[in-house]
Amino acid sequence: MNVRSVVAVLASVILGTTAGAQAVQFQNGSTFTTSGIAGFATTGSMMTGLRITANFSGGSVFSGTWGDIGSSSPGNFGLIDSNWGQLTLGAAQNTNNFFWQLQVTNPLAGTLTSLTFNGGPAGVVFDCRYTVSGCDNVAGSGTAIDGTPGSSGAISFQLSPTNTFPAVGVTAIYSNLVGLTGQPPVGDLFEQFTLQFGNGNGAGLSTESGAFLFGVDTDNVLTGSVLVPGGPPPSTTVPEPSTYVLMAAGLAGTLLMARRRRTEA
Repeated sequence: MNVRSVVAVLASVILGTTAGAQAVQFQNGSTFTTSGIAGFATTGSMMTGLRITANFSGGSVFSGTWGDIGSSSPGNFGLIDSNWGQLTLGAAQNTNNFFWQLQVTNPLAGTLTSLTFNGGPAGVVFDCRYTVSGCDNVAGSGTAIDGTPGSSGAISFQLSPTNTFPAVGVTAIYSNLVGLTGQPPVGDLFEQFTLQFGNGNGAGLSTESGAFLFGVDTDNVLTGSVLVPGGPPPSTTVPEPSTYVLMAAGLAGTLLMARRRRTEA
C-alpha cells in the first residue's frame, strides 16, 4: 500500500468522527434549479467538469477543471496545476466519507488565500448537514434529517486533525442555493463552496503547510439534467377545457350583475 493509499484509509476512518471546522458559513447567494438529485453517493470520478478557482497573495488567480489526472496519480481524480499545486480525491472515494487532499507545490505562487468550487458546469451540488433548524456544522446539536428529495443526511465541512495549517485560520462558505424545478430551495444544497485561508490577512496556505485534508460532501443532479441559474420558472400549465367553461360562466355572471346595476341606476 502506497503513502497516498494510507492517507486515504486514515482519512476515511477519521472523517465523521472529528470536530468540525472552526468557521462555517451558509449564504443564500444566487439561486439555481435542477430537475432532481441522482443520489448522495458521489465519488471522485463523478465530478468531472467541476470548476475550481485558486486565489493567491499578490493577486494571482488560477482556474481549472476537475477530471481524471491519469498516470501522474493513478486511481485519482482532481486538478494538478504546475503553476500552484494540486487537489485530489480517489476515483471511488465517496465525498461523504473521505477527505479531499489539497497542496501548494510551487513556492513561486505565494500563499493560497482562497479556493472556490463551482458545481454548475458539472451538475454537482454541495450538501450540508441539515437539521430542523437548517444547515449545521459537525459540532452542532440536533438530529440530521433529509432535505431535498434525492439527497440525504450529510457532513458539513470538516478538517483533518493532521493538518499543520491552523484551523482557526480557515473559513468554509457554502453559497448559491439549489432547489428543484418549480419549488423553492430547501436550504441544504449549494452550487458554490469556498475555502478561505488566513482570515483574509494574506497568511494563506503555502508549500510549508504540507497536505491539507478537508471534508465536504457533494451530490450529483439527475443524468441529463443541469443546474440552471434562477428561481422557479412561472407556471406554464394549460387550463383544462372544463376550466375554460368555468371561466366563461364567471365572466357572464359578472357582466349580468354589471348590467343590472346600470338598469337600477
